[in-house]
This record gives sequence, structure tokens and C-alpha cells, in this order.
Amino acid sequence: MQNEIQFLLNEDVVKINNIDPNTTVLKYLRDLKNLRGTKEGCASGDCGACTAVTVEIVKGRLVYRSINTCIMFLYSLHGKQLITVEHLKKNNKLHPVQRSMIDHNGSQCGFCTPGFIMSMFSMFKNREQTSKKNIDRYLTGNLCRCTGYKPINLATKNMYSYGKSDHFYKNEKNILNKLKSINRQNIKIKYFNKEFFIPSNLIDLKENIKQYNNCKFISGGTDIALEVTKRRKDFESIIYLGNNKDLKYIKIVDKNIVIGAATPINDTLNILKKYYPSIAEMYFRFGSLQIRNVATIGGNISNASPIGDSAPALISLDSSLIIEGNKTRTVKLKNFFLSYKKTLLKNNEFIKEKIKNFVIKTKYKGILYTGLIVENPNSNNPKIYVLEFNCRLGDPETQSVLQHFEPKVLSLIFEYISSTRLSCIKKDIEKMLSNDKNMYLTFVLSHNLYPEKKAEY
Repeated sequence: MQNEIQFLLNEDVVKINNIDPNTTVLKYLRDLKNLRGTKEGCASGDCGACTAVTVEIVKGRLVYRSINTCIMFLYSLHGKQLITVEHLKKNNKLHPVQRSMIDHNGSQCGFCTPGFIMSMFSMFKNREQTSKKNIDRYLTGNLCRCTGYKPINLATKNMYSYGKSDHFYKNEKNILNKLKSINRQNIKIKYFNKEFFIPSNLIDLKENIKQYNNCKFISGGTDIALEVTKRRKDFESIIYLGNNKDLKYIKIVDKNIVIGAATPINDTLNILKKYYPSIAEMYFRFGSLQIRNVATIGGNISNASPIGDSAPALISLDSSLIIEGNKTRTVKLKNFFLSYKKTLLKNNEFIKEKIKNFVIKTKYKGILYTGLIVENPNSNNPKIYVLEFNCRLGDPETQSVLQHFEPKVLSLIFEYISSTRLSCIKKDIEKMLSNDKNMYLTFVLSHNLYPEKKAEY
């Protein structure tokens, strides 16, 4: 077991074991390394002024991800490369994204500029097309209070005109070799009365749990870190799950989607687009790219926050959780929450994975309003059907579709609708189902913040 972490700070290998485990990446950069191009604006992952880029090896190649350094713990960098805005230029020659930002007048006071630059840089390195949709996706986590977004968007749209290669591309083999040389064994760091663990697999994780009580589990840390940055708390014992290979996966098992609890939300989107496009769309609104690059569905559920947007949709999909600790148990997500910030998790238990059922899809032309989950709880082997359709619920064809089912409970997920429209739809459904006195409605999730939107199929 190692007693230090290793990562690349720009191109230099760094080894650390003598820093408080509650230290954020931002604090380390600004206060300890004097790299102050990375700014602190909100200390909560909202404004993007602190954006930097991490680089990891995924399936043999380097993957660039923008992150919020203000809510990422320093020891989470183990095995990664961290690129800051100071490192973009080479021999006093600006990077293409920097040159584009200057030429398109994308900076005024300049406070937010380093964060925007790093978000643009991650888009540049991932070779994304500069479509409006992609630009919005990459820049949505960065706020500007004075310049206005038009020149920043123009700078992003035209950044490839200044060159499609950079000094990072020329140095990729060197970075790959350096990252591969970092030992991925288990890590235990002792700092006075505080401890930080990085178990690399499930067996060693469970051993850590047996030895230490009241450990705080983190993966992305996008919620837990606010306890440190906002409430000034100190965690004495932290177990980092983000490098645990047994908790990071997406697979299909017996017609179920199984997602490891430490899998970043962005890594789940491709499979969700295939089977649950409405849920995938919800996660695009869940948080910025910087948040989704590290945040996990497991963390979002286990924190039991009332603003944890995953839970209502996943409850409606009748999802289950596999919980590990002294023993393994399976619980329905709908039974997992007890009250505010309280769950069925016992001391030193953790969520291993989430299971979602496959869907039966039916699509119509019109406006996308809802996904429909149909359940018969009186059956010995209740079946869950998910009917995703995009038509007005008051239309005759919709009623015809719904009447093919004989459910006792209907749970409805409403998306893209105003609160006024919600009440109208409710009346439509109640009228439609009035002939069956044994049927009733439960409105599980209501997105009433977004206007009606044409479905894109």
C-alpha cells in the first residue's frame, strides 16, 4: 500500500502525502503552487471561474475533461494529469483558443476568462465540432457578468481557424508514458488525525470499511465538497471511490442496465440515449459539463438531497440499488429514502450499483410530454412497462394507446411543460381514466421550469 498520491501538474510528476485531505485542487493551485490564473468565484461549482482540465487514460488514449477545481479534493487527482491555464501557451506562443478569444474580444474584466479558456480547451482537445449545441454544452458551466456571451461564442466557433494541433498533441506519447508509470495500488495517507484512502478494488474497499468507522465516501464530491468550502467542515476519514475499478462500469445484465456507483454521469449518457432518451435529456440539465464529468448517480442518490434530481426519475423507472457493506443486499430505490438526508444505508455501507429495467418504446409525432411507467402491484410477478411517447395526452390516439394496458398504478414523468399545462394534462388523464374506478394517478416528477419544447426525432 502506498502512502502518497502521484499526478502530473501540467507536465511535471508531483508526489504528495503531507497535505490536509480536505484541501481542494483550487486551494492547492493558488495557495501552495502560486498558480493563480485559476480563479475562485463561488466555491460551489456554479460559476466556472475555477475550471481546469484533467487528463486520464481511457481505453489506451488520453481523454480531456473540464472540472471545477473549487469542489474537487486534491487527492482525487491520483493517476491523472491536471492542466491549468498557465500551461496553454508554449514558448510565449498562445494556444489557438487563447488567440481566438483575443481576436474576437471575448474578454472584458477578465476574471471569468481563464475558466472559459479551459472549457474551450477541453472542447478543442476532444475535437468537438463547433456547432451551437456543442458550444452550449461545453460553455454552460461558465458564467460571464460583463462581456456578454456572443463574442465568447464567436471565439469558440472560430478557434480551429487558428490551428487544429497544439504542443499537447505533439507531447501525447510522453504524457501517456508518464501516466502509465504511476502505480495504481491502494493508497493510505495519514495527516495528523485525518486519513485519506484510495482503494483500487471492491475487496480492499470493504477491508477499509472494517478497519475505520464513520468514513466519508466521495467520488465526484460535487455535493460533499460544499460541506468543506461553504460550511467549513473538516472530514477526518475520507474514502475516494473514483479510482475503484469495481465501481466504474456500465453493462447490460438480464435485460437490465447496471451502472456502477462511481461511474461519472457523462459516461452513462450514451447508453441512456439509446434506451431512455428522456432521462438522458434530463441529465443534460442536471448540471454543467464540469459537474457531470465527475458527479455520479450513486453519489446523487446516497446524499439524499431534496435537490437530487436523479431520484424521482429513477424511482419512476422502478430502479433498484445493490448495497454493499458487511453483506450485500438489494433495495428498491423507492424504499431507500427515509427523510431529509437520511437513507437505508447503515454505517459504512455504500451503493455498489444501480439497476434499471429496459424500455418498451412507442413513438408518435407531436410534442414530447411524458414517459409513462405502468405497474400492476397486485401481481405475483409485477411487470414494469415504460411507454415513451411524444403526443398530446388529450389526443384520441394517445387514449387508444393507454387503454391497451390494464394498470392499477400509473406514475408519470412530466418534462418540458409549464405548471399551467401540467394541470390541464392532469384533467385530460383523469377524464380519460374515469371509467376505471380502480385506477389512480401519481405525479412523480414535474419539470415546470422549462417551456414546452418540440421533440427532436
